Amino acid sequence: MKKLRPAVFVFLVSTLFAAAAWAQTRDIFSILKDLIETPGVSGSEEPVREKVRAYLPAWTKPQVDNKGNLIVTFGAGPEHLFFIGHLDEVGYVVTRINEDGTLSVERKGGFYDKYYEARPVIVYTQAGPVSGIITPRIDYFRTAAAQDTYDVKDVRIYLGTDRKKDTEDLGIKTGDSITVPKRFVPLAGDRATARSFDDRSGCTAMLLALMRLDPGKVKKKITFAWTVEEEVGLNGARLLAEKSKADYVFAVDTFVSADSPREDKRFADAPLGKGFVIRALDTSGITPLPVVNRVIEIARRHNIPVQTGTTNGGNDGSTFTRYGAINIPLSWPGRYSHSPIEVLDLTDLEALSEIIRHLVLEF
Repeated sequence: MKKLRPAVFVFLVSTLFAAAAWAQTRDIFSILKDLIETPGVSGSEEPVREKVRAYLPAWTKPQVDNKGNLIVTFGAGPEHLFFIGHLDEVGYVVTRINEDGTLSVERKGGFYDKYYEARPVIVYTQAGPVSGIITPRIDYFRTAAAQDTYDVKDVRIYLGTDRKKDTEDLGIKTGDSITVPKRFVPLAGDRATARSFDDRSGCTAMLLALMRLDPGKVKKKITFAWTVEEEVGLNGARLLAEKSKADYVFAVDTFVSADSPREDKRFADAPLGKGFVIRALDTSGITPLPVVNRVIEIARRHNIPVQTGTTNGGNDGSTFTRYGAINIPLSWPGRYSHSPIEVLDLTDLEALSEIIRHLVLEF
């Protein structure tokens, strides 16, 4: 048998590594796409929770608590590490069926209603999805100032019906959840856009970390949790925080980045494509510097690109601090949060999943 020339050997090895990297990227694409395109407005997370459960490795023993949180616990030891991401997304719920057949709604989570005006929506009923539109105002194109006054009380959803009874006959009831149609759209390079990257991206990173983890090498007690109702007050996490007795909690959620052409870089400057982000400070708390440095050291040891930054917004981990846990929020940088056109870079998501895996083993 002939020996391979060094150049040929190097080429084959590099090709194998490239193929492995491509396969991992496909994993991220396929799982994230599946989660993105599954509805789960706060309070109606069951469909996306079941999607996450279906991807869990066979060795996990998932449980669902009374609130609807999905929980996996494994390993043992004196320290308890808790990784938490949320299932829910922002959206609307039906509050009233009007006499003219339109729907009035309530907002679930924080977002600008004007981003959704004049867009198609889907109402999720027990009988199945029903399509509609958020009707534009008469002065929709008149001035930017007019749009700034637009609020949830102005939102009316038109379904093609003219009477309340016709809308009721479609199977729509008060309490049904509503989202814009969601589709994962790859952009150039490793970029992609969709509605609800927050926090389906965090859910995906946690799943990938578990898929690549050997539970036999774990030396501490570890919990992974996918929570409900984060967008409306961290409600699912509050229940877990009280019972968990966690020493460290890693909230896996969006870093709302200023990486867009029109934003000031003095705050929330974490460019897309430069690695996962440690949220050193956000609206809900400050991460202690020694643990920030500890995460950075683990990341650099494994050549995982890492950034630190400050941003607005809170995270599920903040509910754990009152019980003595140290909160270390981990993120990917994202553009245009809570809009219909959120943007991320999949290399950041890969870095996030890798740091989660190494923290389970080495933190």
